[in-house]
Amino acid sequence: MEESSTANCEHPKCNRLTFRNTTRCYEHQDFEEIERGKLEKKKEEEEIHRIELEERLRISTEVKASTGNYSGDYEIIAPVFFQLTNKGIYSTLKQYKKQYVPFFESFGYDRDKSKKYSIDLLFFLAPEIYSGAENDFEIAYYIGIEELKILADGLGGDAVLFIKHDIDLDTRGWTHFSLQVTGTAVKLLETSKDD
Repeated sequence: MEESSTANCEHPKCNRLTFRNTTRCYEHQDFEEIERGKLEKKKEEEEIHRIELEERLRISTEVKASTGNYSGDYEIIAPVFFQLTNKGIYSTLKQYKKQYVPFFESFGYDRDKSKKYSIDLLFFLAPEIYSGAENDFEIAYYIGIEELKILADGLGGDAVLFIKHDIDLDTRGWTHFSLQVTGTAVKLLETSKDD
């Protein structure tokens, strides 16, 4: 049998019931302490986010990515695959954009400029296929590349080669798409200068 989450207030002159696993009733709550707790939690979350951002930056700069071959020697580790969609209940784009847009902005990516350019250019060049999702295509592609780098790093790789991507549009709603990005995680081999 589970224990009830209500109890009597801790305050010496109060016998009211508490609420939601607290030790005091509403009248005797220390709301400043609650706010301090919320601020501390927010600071902890910001610190975790900062550490994750630094790790992404490290991986992004250390792990190389190429759509082609590499001229040096390397050892193939494994294929890597990432999928992203903005369709229905399987949509993951919004979550990844929250994580990656600040990361891309740290490289100088301007969300507003990119959005304006993509929309204006496509609207005038091909209004019959204009959908307004072109900025999402661009962001999704770079998210896919970064995720492949993270997968390669996790496997001990130094690079992702032979990257290919495929975007499938939903013809019922042109703004919906699925993106698949594949590549090969490799370990770059050191070559001696005597060769």
